[in-house]
Amino acid sequence: MRDATPGNGHHHGWETAARPGRSRPDGGRAGVVAVLGIMGLWLAATGCGPAAGPERIPAGGRWVHRVPPGTALKLALVPNSCSRFWDLARSGLNKFEQETGIHVPMLCPTRGTLDEQRAILERLEREGYHGVMISVVSPEEQTPLINRLAERMNVITVDSDAPQSRRLVFVGPQHYDMGLAAGMAIVRLLPEGGEIAVFCGELTAENFIQRLQGLSDAIRNHRIRIVAKYEDRTDLDRARRQVAEALETHPELDLLVGLWSYNGGIIREVLQERGLAGRVLAVAVAEEEETLQGIEDGSIQCGVAQTAFDCAYLGARLLRDLALQGPAALPPGGVINTGFILVDRSNLHEVRETRRRQSSY
Repeated sequence: MRDATPGNGHHHGWETAARPGRSRPDGGRAGVVAVLGIMGLWLAATGCGPAAGPERIPAGGRWVHRVPPGTALKLALVPNSCSRFWDLARSGLNKFEQETGIHVPMLCPTRGTLDEQRAILERLEREGYHGVMISVVSPEEQTPLINRLAERMNVITVDSDAPQSRRLVFVGPQHYDMGLAAGMAIVRLLPEGGEIAVFCGELTAENFIQRLQGLSDAIRNHRIRIVAKYEDRTDLDRARRQVAEALETHPELDLLVGLWSYNGGIIREVLQERGLAGRVLAVAVAEEEETLQGIEDGSIQCGVAQTAFDCAYLGARLLRDLALQGPAALPPGGVINTGFILVDRSNLHEVRETRRRQSSY
């Protein structure tokens, strides 16, 4: 082997064998260990060593993951579908990026299925993301995956919760209260009682379960009966067929209720096509323009609305703060309530103005 002595013009590496005439009882390893030890101290002192991973900090039976200073944060939002409800969420993320310089991608499952959402979340896990917001499709089925992710990154839920999981925080409205407000509106619209049908994307989604419970509590003892519940799995063609089916199967229906964002627009369309607008009443989640148009033209009497903008913007801020500050960033009670509003013709202009302002980001 060539001599690695400095200055001989042939420096190809560290010397690993003894020179002729010398004994090296350690087989040459002592010099290597000494040199590597010196290199390790130098790398540590200069900050050029291997990057430290997030620190896991216990917090009330869960983990908060705090990253080392200077870490480039990798955060993401994974909705439960690609419905237009999430358009304003992208605007909320844009505002966050303008304020912080941190890009947060929104990764939508195109068909809104459990398998699609699982594949996206597992990819984020493999790619070492520091935090994720999830609008949960089915809390019972997804809790094991959420718990696994929570061992490695900060996990919060937005819009639709998984309350029995180890997610850190839920960001969104109180869905029970939204359902209660919708139910109280139905009581006013049907003072003599009547039959209603309910439509949603997923019967197992926590937001639907809570909304339906609030609605059911409001109409109890008012001679108002839910005669059918429909689940369209975010398939808009199926959603249209289900509205038509409900009207044909239950000709005495008095009112239709859309509890996911796109249901109102579809109910409006079918009622108008069949000449039933105003004769069969409607109450819906009023978060898309088609539903707002229905309120304006009278085919939908009123609705309840939250905003995906607030869920995304506040959720992104929280993920950043958890990564940088640790448990100190946790809100009291593990909830950030984004609120909701009852929408009718009297405040329709105000609601549209808010949407216009939010969509400008």
